Amino acid sequence: MKQVKDEFKALILELLAIPSEERESEVLERLDLISPDPEYTDYIYHSDEFNNRDGSFDIDGYAEKVFSYKPIRL
Repeated sequence: MKQVKDEFKALILELLAIPSEERESEVLERLDLISPDPEYTDYIYHSDEFNNRDGSFDIDGYAEKVFSYKPIRL
């Protein structure tokens, strides 16, 4: 699980660095596969929750939220 979380964090940081469109698609495809939370991009693009006062991104807090997601089983 730690390897997946580390890969997830590395890919998110790469995504935030604005890769080429082709690489962005590849990164998002991989993130879709390994993220337990289907709304993982909303926490980046539709929230300031993980933006620090100095303008940096709280990658550890973000990953913790995404990986604490528990799906509702019906």
